[in-house]
Amino acid sequence: MNGSFMPAAAIAYPMIALPLIASFTAVVSGKTVMPKTGTSCNFAVPCINKFKIIYFVHKKFIYRSRIYVIIYSVNFVRLLPPIKYPASRSEMCGYNIKKEYFIMNKSLRKAIIAGNWKMNKTRPEAKELLEAIKPLVANAKDNVEVIACVPFTNLETAVAATAGSNVKVGAENVHFEKSGAFTGEISADMLTEVGVEYVVVGHSERRQYFGETDETVNKRTKAALAAGLKPIVCVGELLWERECNITEEVIARQIKLDLFGISAEDVKKTVIAYEPVWAIGTGKTATADQAQEVCAFIRATLAKIYDAATADAVTIQYGGSMNAKNCAELLSKPDVDGGLIGGASLQAEDFNTIVQAAVNG
Repeated sequence: MNGSFMPAAAIAYPMIALPLIASFTAVVSGKTVMPKTGTSCNFAVPCINKFKIIYFVHKKFIYRSRIYVIIYSVNFVRLLPPIKYPASRSEMCGYNIKKEYFIMNKSLRKAIIAGNWKMNKTRPEAKELLEAIKPLVANAKDNVEVIACVPFTNLETAVAATAGSNVKVGAENVHFEKSGAFTGEISADMLTEVGVEYVVVGHSERRQYFGETDETVNKRTKAALAAGLKPIVCVGELLWERECNITEEVIARQIKLDLFGISAEDVKKTVIAYEPVWAIGTGKTATADQAQEVCAFIRATLAKIYDAATADAVTIQYGGSMNAKNCAELLSKPDVDGGLIGGASLQAEDFNTIVQAAVNG
């Protein structure tokens, strides 16, 4: 919380909800973020005489889950009783509310930029690309995890090429059984034996073309975790679902089903990638505000299923046509912790631009 916190003594005091319509600017991870004018904000502050509490609760967040972005400070000039909702102008006159600027604390989770190569690159081409990427992203080792998720045939080549560097290797799929009559599939043990650390699970293309369901995503995620892999679990809505205004319902259902039966400790080892299906490979991209809204909703959903500490620990990526041109704005958002990068990951310079945006963001 950047040095500001809720003192234990404050719990004993009644809570006051002040509904405000505000236009605000927040400095998030060193970059200025401008929410839309007229953003509806809910403030929850303890009623304490001569005490200053600083925090902001987003309208989609739950106060008791303690997920919030610090934006405003409220100075209490005198002890005031709780006021009823909605508060009148006269009832609010005892408060001195002023705008302040803070940098969001992202030390709870590491930014992750993962390239999803899909069905691209032969082994010589994979080695050449990784050799070009390694020196470009070497400065990211302290605060950004860099991953190359490559086709199965390139895994051994990629592990050898990235040895000793800060680039990790991931696979693009994993089966949920350890062995058996599953022609064309690869088990989690096979991946770990090669030296793979991450694996993409439930990508929209797997769901669309290969019959992937939330049930199989759940099984694959559990198998990956059991073998010591870190799954990157993909969720996202179709264009029709967004147009029907059911994005949140779709995302909540996927999160609940894909993570069903997975402990809080294992969820903390899991990366969630929000990839709106309508933005995958289409050249269309969700706006930074749209990406932030859904990523924040995912974190709030995790807080409801588990707890705030678990939700804070999970890295949530955006994965819908992020590229060198739009990455800085997308990664400036407080709940966008990285990206699952498709086409741009196949060009060393473009991929590095995205990594550097995460480093600087």
